[in-house]
Amino acid sequence: LDIMHTYFHREDVPTAIKKLGSLLIDLQVSDADGQTIRHLPVGEGEIDFPAVIRALDDISFPGMVTVELMGAEADKVDKGYLDSRLALEKLFSEAPNSRPD
Repeated sequence: LDIMHTYFHREDVPTAIKKLGSLLIDLQVSDADGQTIRHLPVGEGEIDFPAVIRALDDISFPGMVTVELMGAEADKVDKGYLDSRLALEKLFSEAPNSRPD
């Protein structure tokens, strides 16, 4: 599931996650502004990531999380990936059924 495209197409991301349930094996993560097809670093858009993490927690998501960034200037890509990873690690660590890695 690509979170940015889900949000861009006006789908509720946590609901989409819950609908997929155990069929969800890979999550492409980036933030979005809802107006453009840009994959922003986590925290730089409008997606409610605490709600996304709760939905993943609700389905006991065991799959892979991939940060996908596009549309940033080349000199900001590394920082965007690092910031996204740190934000996701913090969010997952706060979830009741926290992922071990």
